[in-house]
Amino acid sequence: MPQGSGLGPTQFIAYTENTTTDIFQKHGIQYHLFADDTQMYSFSQVRDAPALLSRLSDCIGELATSYASIVFS
Repeated sequence: MPQGSGLGPTQFIAYTENTTTDIFQKHGIQYHLFADDTQMYSFSQVRDAPALLSRLSDCIGELATSYASIVFS
């Protein structure tokens, strides 16, 4: 959202609501939410990397769907 926009605070609240953190927790992904950025991370043994990549991909897909419903609703 543009700085100073009336929707800025509303969109920020929607973005950081519990749904976002619930999605990270559902997929077992650690995260940090910042004012204009989100970091997600995790770790695994090398042999478990494919499973981790799958979890990260699923998490990103679910977040994208969630954010799209906020923006377009």
